[in-house]
Amino acid sequence: MSDAKKFHASLGKGVLYDAENSEVLSTKSAVKDGHVDVFAHGNYQQVGDFSTGQLRAFLDENLGVLGIAALKSVKLHSCDSNATPDEDAEDTRPFAKKLFEEYLDDNQFVETEGFAGHAVTDSAGHSRVLKNPAQEEAYRRAMKPRVGVELDTSAVETQYLEGRGTGSGSYDYGDALEYLTGKVAIDLNELAGPNALRAALNERRDWINEETSSESIEIESIDTFHAYAGTGVRTL
Repeated sequence: MSDAKKFHASLGKGVLYDAENSEVLSTKSAVKDGHVDVFAHGNYQQVGDFSTGQLRAFLDENLGVLGIAALKSVKLHSCDSNATPDEDAEDTRPFAKKLFEEYLDDNQFVETEGFAGHAVTDSAGHSRVLKNPAQEEAYRRAMKPRVGVELDTSAVETQYLEGRGTGSGSYDYGDALEYLTGKVAIDLNELAGPNALRAALNERRDWINEETSSESIEIESIDTFHAYAGTGVRTL
């Protein structure tokens, strides 16, 4: 069973969407409005085959399939999705942080979480991270025992995996305020909580979109004006 299916079976809620095959496997009531869990192989540079920008575009295109009106939070159940890249990397931000900040650059507050290490989903549907990356091969062998040997899932998970909720890192309200300080014309000190920040950014985004889409016409001559305005226009 895939990690996504384990998670979905344990949670008992949400929409399970197989993006690789563009297929909705099952639909149930939403876990919470605006949240998406992403299951894919990954590293500090990509989740699945997506860069942060490509993942953003993909999620935006598929919110309707998932039954989400506005995205509020994303959890990346992918290996190294919140791992710090090597110092000589072109961008030393973890994937999850980069995704979080790219949303903020577009005036969207999307809380983001990822894992710093080899991520797996256990039999109970909990996403965890290996305690010791050097044990990855041993973990994989243990999860595929020899023929005739019964798999002791609990022993494997106790030995190799961090407890639930550890090994992950998230970016939320405080991180958003810190990143946006000095970048946007919003009084961040007046925003009490995530909902207020989200509303302020939405309003700013709407305003920017409205300003960008409004037409401005430069009238070079009275003839140009008549041609644009149509007949019936009189000048004194």
